[in-house]
Amino acid sequence: MGNQLVILRIVDPAGQERFDSIAPSLLRGSHGAFLVFDISEPRTFKDLPKHMSFIGTSCNENVKVMLIGNKKDLQRRVAFDRAKSFADANEMEYLEVSALTLENLEEMFEQLASSILDSLDTSDVRILERRMSRVHLTGDEPKPNDTSSRCNCK
Repeated sequence: MGNQLVILRIVDPAGQERFDSIAPSLLRGSHGAFLVFDISEPRTFKDLPKHMSFIGTSCNENVKVMLIGNKKDLQRRVAFDRAKSFADANEMEYLEVSALTLENLEEMFEQLASSILDSLDTSDVRILERRMSRVHLTGDEPKPNDTSSRCNCK
């Protein structure tokens, strides 16, 4: 983003009960999370508090959470206002996407990454510094019978 390289590690415990036991370990130490529900299936919206509890107990203290209404391409069965109110009450951004048509997917990742970056201070982030190689080879092809090195080591 901008001039910063942002690497997002994406894990998906799938919201199924059989993954409840491993979800906290998958989320541990995260700076951000997507809380995703299916706008065409009200049951997934009703399960959000359970998934929020995993985020609250497993992620960093200042975790940034975005509520995502997926399957925007299908018939809506969860009202936009209901989802937006839930997001506002829990201090989250809300965005609707379609994984099928890719609508708003890029924006989803950009918004969360931006929110995470804005909330971090330098003590929160391990900055990986890529050192320039100290070995530089010239582009000249060696001449026959030339044994001199083309290495410009510094």
